[in-house]
Amino acid sequence: MEKFSDNNFQVINMNYKLKKIKNKKKSKNNYKNIETFETLDNIQTENKNKEKRHNLVEGFEDSEYDGIDNVNDNKQNTGASIGDKLTELINKIYNFFVKTNHIIAKKLAITLSKNTATEEDIFLIRQYIVWSESVLAAAYVTYNMFFIMYYKDIDGTKLINISRKRAEDYEKELSEQKSLFVFPMNIFLYFFKYSIYFTEIIDSFLTKNTGGDEKQDINYATIFLFIFVFLVIFFKYSAAFMKDFLINALKFNFIPSKESKGVSMDLPAQDSKGISMDSLNKPNDFLNRLQILITFFVFITIVLLWGSDFVTMLNIKIEGLSKGGGVTDFCLFFLNRIIKFFVVLIFGAPMSIIMFVFYIYIYAFGSIFYYKSFNIIETYNTISKINELIKNRKNKDDIDKNSFMEILGINFIMSIIDFLYSKLIMIAFIIIYIVSSFDYYKKISADSGILKNGLIFINICLIIMFSSIIMQFYILETRKNSVSI
Repeated sequence: MEKFSDNNFQVINMNYKLKKIKNKKKSKNNYKNIETFETLDNIQTENKNKEKRHNLVEGFEDSEYDGIDNVNDNKQNTGASIGDKLTELINKIYNFFVKTNHIIAKKLAITLSKNTATEEDIFLIRQYIVWSESVLAAAYVTYNMFFIMYYKDIDGTKLINISRKRAEDYEKELSEQKSLFVFPMNIFLYFFKYSIYFTEIIDSFLTKNTGGDEKQDINYATIFLFIFVFLVIFFKYSAAFMKDFLINALKFNFIPSKESKGVSMDLPAQDSKGISMDSLNKPNDFLNRLQILITFFVFITIVLLWGSDFVTMLNIKIEGLSKGGGVTDFCLFFLNRIIKFFVVLIFGAPMSIIMFVFYIYIYAFGSIFYYKSFNIIETYNTISKINELIKNRKNKDDIDKNSFMEILGINFIMSIIDFLYSKLIMIAFIIIYIVSSFDYYKKISADSGILKNGLIFINICLIIMFSSIIMQFYILETRKNSVSI
């Protein structure tokens, strides 16, 4: 027996009213009780049944509609919160890129397969479109990350000090200047002082624990290569992860929901048969656990920071009591600190995550542009100088030819790394096209016409083109080196 609910009651009540109205309708009178035959009806049964099937709306036929709509569709709009608006904006941006990639993949699949490609085929094509986009994004972002990690010291650029101490010093400066912004700054630090700490750790790791000088023995080509590879993987798998991470923080939802599916912009919700495709995206579970781990770390950090400040201030207040301080002042202090604990725990944790996400993306995509005063020419010149710095560093000359490191082939490895750096983007594309060709051969369905062979043929043409360009550059560089010698 089905459970009784309000929804069932409304359906039963509506059916009762519709039947009551239907009974009131005028019907033909059969005075002589003559038996009626279905075959004498002018309307065919098959067509009649088809009409009934097509006219059903929410389980009711058109003939059952009484013309009265009791549902209030014009409810007063109470207005969405700032969190809801930001969530909607984030989803729109994310969905725009997903739909764009899907349209490109679908157009290509339909064109080559003559409209016989499956949803799995489109998904596979879209996957490698995202890989290509990740390479292009990483090619630019690597320069920004290299700038804040190493080149800032060579260039003499002073980065913004992102720390709680700097925020407190800025609050004192505003107070001394009697600025109107001191009150908002007081509120911000009261709620979000501890939230800065997580971003402070990341900033310290990227900017203060690294660094470089032209005289130091640092293999910049190797560092650049590792940053690039990391960023390619990060962009491939982090899109939906960062989106869900940010939205969950805005909604104060600290445990990833089951609805948060997919971790990159290449994952379809379902295939053409309605089967879930989550199994195709194995990093999903790992990144959800990572999100929980980071959130847990943020909570623990906030609690420990609050506890440290509390113990420090508590000792000061107890010392004040021993010197004749007021008990009321001590009680107010204790109450204020308990209230602050719950406030920073509720609002501080999501703000910490929001700061972290914005810090990563702002510094990743705009650090050079920002520190070069939003000047496009200076930004381009800085990128060119970074290239020259890496090219001019002769790492193979730093190792003695008769040393043990030379026997292990370190100089040869460094030469390969230098070559990989100089043609990094084209080599990355060649690797993607080689791997995708094998993947297309294994996974593209046999019923998709020439889709499989067409995609592999396109990849082979691109591989040959990029390989030819690399070989031409290599020959030119070899000739230049031989002439200089």
